[in-house]
Amino acid sequence: MVREGRHAEFRAAVERLNRETSQSPSVCYGMAMKEFGYKGLIEEQKLHRVWLAEQERQIREVHKSTLQASIDKVQAELREEQKIIKFEEALRRLPKTASVAEELDWIRSHPAMSRKARQVKKTMVVITVDDVLTSNGPAPSQSAVHALQNWANRPDEFFKQLLQEHKKKSEEGGTPEVCQDDLIEAKRLLMEVTSSKD
Repeated sequence: MVREGRHAEFRAAVERLNRETSQSPSVCYGMAMKEFGYKGLIEEQKLHRVWLAEQERQIREVHKSTLQASIDKVQAELREEQKIIKFEEALRRLPKTASVAEELDWIRSHPAMSRKARQVKKTMVVITVDDVLTSNGPAPSQSAVHALQNWANRPDEFFKQLLQEHKKKSEEGGTPEVCQDDLIEAKRLLMEVTSSKD
């Protein structure tokens, strides 16, 4: 009855046999046991030992899987913590700031700026130690890393602002930095050509 959980059914059978027969309660009890498949004391003890062993095995499996799940969770948390510590260590090695042009060049050419567009699931882009130290060369500054973390999740806005800045400079009569360098190089070449004619 313990193994099969049929106590109520068994009691009902004993009561039924009591009503149907004129036998004593202990005889009705024995008759009900036979109806429910009782095989004798020794056989029932063997079956009960096997059942108990199976119950213990299942309990151990549940504890083992629960314990493993807890261990996996703690290990995952430790790995995440290690990533944060390594990231912060890498960040501490950098100067606080660099020139705006240097920071902007590093950000706009960084591979992280195209991650958002290539993601299948639209999750937040998280900058890693590898991004800070090796992906695009070492970061010029801590502020460049912070800016990259922001702009990697909003690259369209970054490039839109960059284009507006270039447009503003050209409308004011100035030239963007790249064009200014080209102009200096062109002047140098002209000077060489004119001096070689003399």
